Amino acid sequence: ANLHHVAVHYNDLPDVILYLHPDGCEHVQIEALQTVLGTIALKQWPPQVDFLHLGHRHQGPLSASGRVASELRSYCDPQHSSKGDGRRQHTSIFQGHSKLVRRSQRKPSGWYCQWVELAWELLFDRQLQLPEDDYGGYDYAQFVVTRAAVKRRPRAFWQKAWRALCSRSNYQLLPGTRFVSWKDLTLQEGARDWLGFHKGMELAFEHLWHVIFDPQAPTWLWPTRLRDPSLPLAFKFDVGEHNPGLLRWYSWEEPAQ
Repeated sequence: ANLHHVAVHYNDLPDVILYLHPDGCEHVQIEALQTVLGTIALKQWPPQVDFLHLGHRHQGPLSASGRVASELRSYCDPQHSSKGDGRRQHTSIFQGHSKLVRRSQRKPSGWYCQWVELAWELLFDRQLQLPEDDYGGYDYAQFVVTRAAVKRRPRAFWQKAWRALCSRSNYQLLPGTRFVSWKDLTLQEGARDWLGFHKGMELAFEHLWHVIFDPQAPTWLWPTRLRDPSLPLAFKFDVGEHNPGLLRWYSWEEPAQ
C-alpha cells in the first residue's frame, strides 16, 4: 500500500508524509508521536530531516560512531562461491542462486535470508552484495519521510516496485518451491498462525525503507536518533522506557559519521 500510494500520488505528494500502522502506539512512543504530529501541524518540520524512523527498537551493539548493528547479519552470513576465484557471479535468486546462508535461530524461522534476496532483486533489479549493501535501522516500519526524499527515485521505480512485490507469481519462485507454501507464510516452522499473503516478505521488507528513500547514502547502517547530528533535540526520543536493554549498546566516543 505504501509503494502504491507513492506511485499514484507521485506528482502531488505533501511536504511531509507520515507512515503509521493501526497498531502504531504499540511500537512508537506516545510522546514521540505527539512531538512529530505537533511539529507537522505547526508546519515546523526541520528542513534537514528528510527521513525519521519512529520505532523504538534496533539491533546492537552500536558502532563506535553510533550506528546500529546490521539487521541482515543478525540472520544471515554471506555464502561464498564454490568456484573460489574471488569473482562475483551475476546470478539471480529466481534461478536458485542464493548469496546468503542462515546463521541464527532468530525468529522468523524459515527462508528469511532468501526473502531478503528476493525483495532486493525485485526492488533494485540486481542481487544484494555484501558488505556494501548491508543495512540496519529501527524496527516496525513506521516513519516520517519528506517529498524530497521520495523523489530521489523516479516515479517509474515506485510503479514497478509495488507491482513486483504484490504479484503472487514472484513468490512462487522461492528456492525449492513451485507454490506459495505455508512454510513461507508463518512465523515459526510448522505453525499456521499468520495467514496473510506472504508474511515473510513483509518482515524482510520492514527494514528496507531508509535504503529506498536514500539511495546515495554512504552506508545504510543507520545512526541512532541520539547520535544522529542532523536531528533536533526534540526528535532524540527516550531510549530506556520501552527497551531499557538497548542502553547497554550505547557509548559516547565520537559523533556519527
